Amino acid sequence: MKAFFIAAAALLIVSCKNDSTAKPGDQPFFLFDKVEHYHTDVTEAQIEEIYAKPEKSRKELGMIQIVKGTVPTSARDTGFIENMSILGFSKHEVPTSKNEKISEIFSVKPSTGNPTESDCKQIFNDVLVFTLEGKVTGVAKLSFDCKKQQMVGIRYNPMNFGQNGEYEKLAALLK
Repeated sequence: MKAFFIAAAALLIVSCKNDSTAKPGDQPFFLFDKVEHYHTDVTEAQIEEIYAKPEKSRKELGMIQIVKGTVPTSARDTGFIENMSILGFSKHEVPTSKNEKISEIFSVKPSTGNPTESDCKQIFNDVLVFTLEGKVTGVAKLSFDCKKQQMVGIRYNPMNFGQNGEYEKLAALLK
């Protein structure tokens, strides 16, 4: 009987061992079936010009909140999406054939490089809106020039995002 309990305990321990061989894409930041890509060519000089104005229009304030600020604050904060076309963002629906690659890019991966901090003044010129069955599940604001991101609606911590060439892969995929 004692041997049975030892064998059962050993089997239980072996079967509960964590599988640390998760492949990229196994833990995606977002669940989605559709991705919309919004882009603006606003420059740092244009943003500085807006900041310098004593009186700013609603349109200028909206642009600053998206490209420099923290809008959106959650995946439920969807009002800004309608405003992006008013603010001059171009909209492009990413072909669903690219969803698997995008999911792999936006997934948990071990770091293969060192995190780089830069003094670059990021402007989030690119915004990806992830939807599942018509409902917004997440948003990723990206600065390809500075290799910075702001994501909301994420399922996992994106702390290693960008250290494995994600910005380059994503830029090529969105062309």
